[in-house]
Amino acid sequence: MTMLDDIWRLLRLDFSRLEFRSPLPVDDCEARLRDLTAWHVSPRGRDEASPVVGDVSREDFFLYARPVSRNAFQTCLAGRMIPTANGTVLECRFTIFLLAKIMLFLWFVVGAWLEIRMFDAAAGSLLHGSGQLESGYNAWWGIAIPPLAFLLGIGGVRLGRIGANEEQRSLIRFLAWSIDARRILDGASEP
Repeated sequence: MTMLDDIWRLLRLDFSRLEFRSPLPVDDCEARLRDLTAWHVSPRGRDEASPVVGDVSREDFFLYARPVSRNAFQTCLAGRMIPTANGTVLECRFTIFLLAKIMLFLWFVVGAWLEIRMFDAAAGSLLHGSGQLESGYNAWWGIAIPPLAFLLGIGGVRLGRIGANEEQRSLIRFLAWSIDARRILDGASEP
């Protein structure tokens, strides 16, 4: 995957789409997932839960790895359960929380606007002025900072994908373990 693919996925907020097949009926899938992802309070008053938590209903689900630290950009598995003659098909996609999507969008729009304004002011100062910005800094900094900030943001996304890939694998393993779900590859279930 190239850096341009990562940028496109970030802008579209589009993540991997997968299909799984479970031999269990929808009601059993729902019951197992709901039971295994529920938060439980121990007699000592602490929350105890499985490594995966989330919301599960008969039609759909939203699962994520139990947070060990605050992470608004945590990878989540959202999907719906479709009853079939042989069990249940789970149409899933990896995503992030809605608030994180909104924050990313605002970060990109505001950041792009600020970078364009800074670049414009620096270029104008170099072409028609003294080569100094109003703040007294050399205008070349105004030309260099926007692309560097953009590259820093892309680097952060690339670095974040390392942790997200492990989160995706752990959520897939959880589905396989909890409801005996197997990934559907080209019309056939993965062994």
